[in-house]
Amino acid sequence: MRQLFVKDEFYPSAWARVGTHLALWVFMFLVLLIQYQWINRTVGINVATFELTLGNFLAVLITYYLSSALILSSLYQKRWIWIIVGLLLIYIVNYLCFYYFFTEVSKAHPVSPGVQRVADAYRKAGLLGGFTNSAVFIMNWSYSLNAVIPVIMKFMKDVFVTRNRTTQLERDNLSLELNFLRSQVNPHFFFNAVNNVYSLIVDKDEQAATILLKLSSLMRYVLYEAGASYVPLHQEISFLSDYVGLEKIRHEAWNTIQLRVDGEVQGLTITPLILITFVENAFKHGLNATIKESWVTIDIRIEGNTLYFQAQNSKPSGPARIRKNPLPEVGGIGLANTQRRLELLYPDKHQLHIHETPCVYTVDLMIILHGTQPDLPDHRRRTAGAGVD
Repeated sequence: MRQLFVKDEFYPSAWARVGTHLALWVFMFLVLLIQYQWINRTVGINVATFELTLGNFLAVLITYYLSSALILSSLYQKRWIWIIVGLLLIYIVNYLCFYYFFTEVSKAHPVSPGVQRVADAYRKAGLLGGFTNSAVFIMNWSYSLNAVIPVIMKFMKDVFVTRNRTTQLERDNLSLELNFLRSQVNPHFFFNAVNNVYSLIVDKDEQAATILLKLSSLMRYVLYEAGASYVPLHQEISFLSDYVGLEKIRHEAWNTIQLRVDGEVQGLTITPLILITFVENAFKHGLNATIKESWVTIDIRIEGNTLYFQAQNSKPSGPARIRKNPLPEVGGIGLANTQRRLELLYPDKHQLHIHETPCVYTVDLMIILHGTQPDLPDHRRRTAGAGVD
């Protein structure tokens, strides 16, 4: 039921989603009311007709949300056992609803001969009759067919949302690829230049040589590894570690910078460069924006196939702490683009919370990761192990 109040691509707002559901259920109730008015052979709407309608409506309502939460989601993930369990639960719920309402309504109110025969069949079969009496079994499924309409509507809506997400993701990937091609520098030229500079300074300035090596590692990852749809999680964490290592060298001793990783990372994959924006922002709006003691803490925890990521940084408070000439901001995919990538690549599999106090800025992110190793992209296959010319 919580998902009822969540906005998705099909609805302009969460309230539009709620309103649509309410309107459709009112329409479904009226359809059932007309149906039972005909079955019970009444000119008007009497108490028996209303109660029989209410019983079937309750069965349809439960069937729809059980199908949405269990059967359809299991169908998309090919979990066949849960589909069977869901169908069994739906059948039991429907049988209990029809058994109770038909037997109780026929005892309390006058009903048509047709309704009376159905009630007698349920009463004679008993609570377990849905599994022991073939006639009642078929009759119960026939009355349950009213739930097929809303379930089909839900399935069609899911297909529309999935196709829309796929189309949008293809457009975004094409745009990213075009931007990458426009800005790409020949990697061999870049790494040869880095090697030349490194050979000149390695004996003169050890720290500068270390920085250059880390920068080379970062660029190698961006050029060669990040072109894949998914990369091993340990490579993404290693990339973040190199970035944080550069920041530690660049900042003064009184600034505290920590990166903590806990849990088993092997066998998990993640979309490349999905975390770096939050890490960049922690330094850009924290250490780089202040002239006094400040701190950045990055915590990564893996539990099973779930990644918990938290980035926290201190905020400059007061004019005395704000840097007069802050370092220039460099590119990066930006917070809005990262949020959009999460929505497209991890739909219903991530939670992002960003909150701040006067002193601390915090990003909390949870992602349910994939557990299969992705195929290497073509350019990685060509360059893996080739070294630098």
